[in-house]
Amino acid sequence: MLSARNQIDVTVEEVNNGAVNAFLVLTTTHGTKMYASITESSTENMNIKVGDKVIAFFKASHVLIGVGWSMPISARNKLQGTIKTIRKGAVNSEISVKLPIGDIVSSIITNEAVDEMALKEGDEVVAIIKSSDVMIAK
Repeated sequence: MLSARNQIDVTVEEVNNGAVNAFLVLTTTHGTKMYASITESSTENMNIKVGDKVIAFFKASHVLIGVGWSMPISARNKLQGTIKTIRKGAVNSEISVKLPIGDIVSSIITNEAVDEMALKEGDEVVAIIKSSDVMIAK
């Protein structure tokens, strides 16, 4: 078990090896493309190869939320979806974003950000995750 809220079953579609890091192209069971950048030694130690079924996991606090997003950004994972739930706490809110084909991504952002962006259930948003924040379990 992992404490990371986001754990998504994926298939490795590509492994692009580098001197230090490997860049993985992943596809969820629902067809959503994702990307992960992990160390080359991790790729070797886990014997990651095309066709492997693995788990992509990342912390909810590493997921940014964008609205009406169209500007270029260096983060590789820009997952469009709809806010399913907003659960406010004392300081932060947990946002559950349902992707078009069924996967759920959770984000933790401040209540202030929720209020400033006027986020509500049903809003179309983009969940943004840097590929270096996506870890792999096999």
